[in-house]
Amino acid sequence: MPLLQEYHIDLGFPLDGKGQKPATSGGVRWQPFVPPKPLDEGERRLVSALQEGLPLFIRPFAVLASRVGCDESEVLERIRRWCAEGIIKRFGVIVRHRELGYMANAMLVHDIPDADVGEIGERLACATGVTLCYQRPRVPPEWPYNLFCMIHGQDRAQVEASIAELRARLGLTGYAHDILFSLTRFKQRGAHYA
Repeated sequence: MPLLQEYHIDLGFPLDGKGQKPATSGGVRWQPFVPPKPLDEGERRLVSALQEGLPLFIRPFAVLASRVGCDESEVLERIRRWCAEGIIKRFGVIVRHRELGYMANAMLVHDIPDADVGEIGERLACATGVTLCYQRPRVPPEWPYNLFCMIHGQDRAQVEASIAELRARLGLTGYAHDILFSLTRFKQRGAHYA
């Protein structure tokens, strides 16, 4: 099921216990992929180094520069350009949420009329506790759902209560839905391209 519209994709977890959504949430619009210009050898080395993750040093980009054989300023300028061109959408940290105490997570799926999915997706994306929100196509008759959002919590009961409160507050109780709890945690890592 391909991604049709991205409303919020950011696994930012509040560490202060107040449950506030990070300031970068909501309103992110999916853009169609535009192939970038071919990479030169130095750019390929940089992509390869970046996908391994940033080193835990005071100046991680200087370490990357030494690995790929250029100056730190060149690495930073290349990354700025890739961000401006939309080639790099964001830098993130792989969060192992269970180690932070988030032991339950559920994908809340809704069957929303196509004419309303954008507006409701935007509202869900801004809701506290929603870490992912996006639209995918239905696959009838087996899968009637088209709007997906992820909710994390300390335990299953907390997640179910959060979902009930969220659905009531946003007026979603009249829409068909399902709650899919994760049973297994798979290996978590960033994207790899080269």
